[in-house]
Amino acid sequence: MIPHSTIQEPHSLSRALVANDHKSKTLPSPPAKGKEMKMLLLPLVLFLVDCASPDPKPGLIGPCGPLHWARETTVSAEPIEFALDLYLALRSKSGNILIAPDSIQTILNAACVGARGETEKELKRALHLPDDRPAILFMPPRSVSEKVSAGDSEEYILQEALGVWMPKDRPLRAEYLALVRQHFGAEIRRLDFASEPEEAANVINDWVNRQTRGKIKSIVNPLSLDGRTSVLLTSAIFFDGKWKNEFLKEGTILKPFRDDASRVASVPMMTQTDLFYHASVDGVSLLELPYRGDRISMVIVLPNEANGLQKIEEELDASRIASWMARLSLQEVRIHIPRFKFDTTIALSQTVRALGVELALNRQADFSGMAADPGVFVSDLIHRATIDIDEQGMVAAGATESAMWTMKATASKPLHFLADHPFLFLIRENESGRILFLGRFAEPKAECKGDTES
Repeated sequence: MIPHSTIQEPHSLSRALVANDHKSKTLPSPPAKGKEMKMLLLPLVLFLVDCASPDPKPGLIGPCGPLHWARETTVSAEPIEFALDLYLALRSKSGNILIAPDSIQTILNAACVGARGETEKELKRALHLPDDRPAILFMPPRSVSEKVSAGDSEEYILQEALGVWMPKDRPLRAEYLALVRQHFGAEIRRLDFASEPEEAANVINDWVNRQTRGKIKSIVNPLSLDGRTSVLLTSAIFFDGKWKNEFLKEGTILKPFRDDASRVASVPMMTQTDLFYHASVDGVSLLELPYRGDRISMVIVLPNEANGLQKIEEELDASRIASWMARLSLQEVRIHIPRFKFDTTIALSQTVRALGVELALNRQADFSGMAADPGVFVSDLIHRATIDIDEQGMVAAGATESAMWTMKATASKPLHFLADHPFLFLIRENESGRILFLGRFAEPKAECKGDTES
């Protein structure tokens, strides 16, 4: 029997990755300047309640967190299996989609560490973890997520954090708290959900506000907290990166975009011609857009047919994406991609059920490795994500590199990549292959503005 004990002091550790000159390609880098993409996710609130009480109240606003582990190859199907499971479970939704699979994995992994019996087995199967090994072994080494800038300029910032919030009168097991502190870098606090729900919500929302640098100010509604709340797990991931290749703002013009309902709208289309990793295969064109430092890239999967995304999604699997990535080769490409910004909030309970997780979401759940009180289960899963791609310029204060690409003269014209209809996109860590963000752009915002095409 694991002893029931308490923790005396709150602990806080936010894992930040600030990367610099990492040369993952053999060719020299072009000047690092210009276009900035900012993305943050507060994906999941995992809300566990005591099933001895009436059904929990609705009203959670929500976030989540990240699990990742390094892989040997960049084209393995393994890092994208869970990501793709999530996406395919959501693909029937119309319009834009954005999820942070890496972050959702973390929150479910943190729950899995405290699960026992069949509840643990279901979570492991959904996460593609082996049944005979502890889930905590699949957290990355601490050094993977904690790297410090060695120069004056930041290539990008990737910050991840996990919060564990427990009631004052029912602390969690000390062994569980030690594990999530050591392996997840969790902030652990005891709050009075029963008597001071508003103050408890303020503490959690202030944590979210700090972790996302003010981008998302709240995740928890105080009306969602009461004496039935056994533990609240929250996590956040924030990414801020600059394109390796510049998109000049004056080159952005309005062009037509046909959405997934065949409606045509004018969108600001960014344009440039340069060397990019590109592939044409299985009815799609792939384009890789690296961020400064070459550690993280955005990959766009564009169907050849304007209304071809649904068919591509129906045939999608992890091995196919891995094979597509293996076909990328460096080519001169003239690209046109829309400038876009959107956010999504998704209730994930049914999505997780589609992955085979059932016990954790009902009163038969076994989280005895987390809490001594019986009857704790997950009552809600809310995922929230935001992506923002714009033309913010880089401040070049003497840290600009000026390397030239060498291209052989050729009589052929550059390849043409025109993203003027719905497409998939993913943001991935190149070395490990793990997926930080995965989404679909299908409906441009009506308020998009840009210069008129001449």
